[in-house]
Amino acid sequence: MKKILFTFIAFGLLVSCSSTSIVSSWKEPSTTLSSNQIHKILFIALLKDESYRRQAEDKLVSLSKGKGIASYAYMSSDSTKADLEQRVKADAIDLVVIMRLADVQKETRYVPGSSDMYGYNGMYGYGGYMGGYRYAAPMYYDPGYYTTDKKYLVETNVYSVDPNKLVWAGTTSTMNPTEIDTTTTEIVNAVVDNMKKEGFLLK
Repeated sequence: MKKILFTFIAFGLLVSCSSTSIVSSWKEPSTTLSSNQIHKILFIALLKDESYRRQAEDKLVSLSKGKGIASYAYMSSDSTKADLEQRVKADAIDLVVIMRLADVQKETRYVPGSSDMYGYNGMYGYGGYMGGYRYAAPMYYDPGYYTTDKKYLVETNVYSVDPNKLVWAGTTSTMNPTEIDTTTTEIVNAVVDNMKKEGFLLK
């Protein structure tokens, strides 16, 4: 089948993602993305917190090199599905990218404490056994503790506008995210890197 060529988006230089990775992906077999034809991409971040939504969409737009449009500035709350589809076509938008938080998984792990009797540089004595005990015991008996990691699963769907269909979908996993800008960048890098490895995103 003749492949439908689309352009995606130049997301900038790819960097190593220390806490984000792709856990699953799917691509429409008859479609590839090219990097020289797409001019407009509508980004939709489905987050309950409006400020986080705006931050995420603004970050996506900033990484799009002038091709991105944030949904919060484009869609009104009372827009119907028909209204949105009509406007997207009228504005010649090529792709719609929807990101949503699919799940948050919690994992508890034990962090062991220190039990190194030579933590004081191997020096012995300290004025008798009580002196040595008082110096070394705090290091030897340093207790461990339990901590809970949070794994955020984010689903990214890429739709072509003409024809209107899903062309790529993927889920990323991010461990203990700290800032939404950094996390969004890591997700974008992981998604784009995976698309290239799949041969789905062309140069």
